[in-house]
Amino acid sequence: MYKLLIAITLVTTAIISCKNKNKDNPAKTAASDTTKAFPVIDLLTEDANDVQRIPYFLYKKTIVGKDKKQKDSVPVSREEFKKIVAPILQIQLAKDKYKEGEAFHDLTTKSYAIITTAIDKTLEVERVSSLLNDETNKLKSVFILVEKNAGDSAVQINYYWKVGKSLSIATTTTYKNGQTKEKTELINWNDRDE
Repeated sequence: MYKLLIAITLVTTAIISCKNKNKDNPAKTAASDTTKAFPVIDLLTEDANDVQRIPYFLYKKTIVGKDKKQKDSVPVSREEFKKIVAPILQIQLAKDKYKEGEAFHDLTTKSYAIITTAIDKTLEVERVSSLLNDETNKLKSVFILVEKNAGDSAVQINYYWKVGKSLSIATTTTYKNGQTKEKTELINWNDRDE
């Protein structure tokens, strides 16, 4: 009986000391950090899946030029919608490349704003701003700023996704000779304001 009691005491002590080793080793604790960034892309994927599932009438309005006089509206198929949103849904906001630096309560929009910015300024996705409804904490809208260099031009793309409603894609291309080309596409599925 005495030997059994000593054996149980030794095993218990060994287990406790092994568990406490991670607390003494901050590098190991930091490496196993499971804190996640705000899952904005996951939430947009859910919204895109709803658009695929719910029988909305999808249409795209295209506006070209600085004067915004050239306009065109066409229906959009579900397959075309998937292709349009694919670049957004493929964004990966890895913790080692992006930081959630700013979060604040915006009383004018009755929203909480979460701003995620690129740590490395050479990344194409520079900033993701998410607005959450301040009463329900549900995602209301997302603004994504993308900047790319394409050989002889610089391209800036501003995505504005109104959850459950629409997606706006404003693209400005600036060429080395100083000329710019602007194009805005609005994909609407449930936005009565547009």
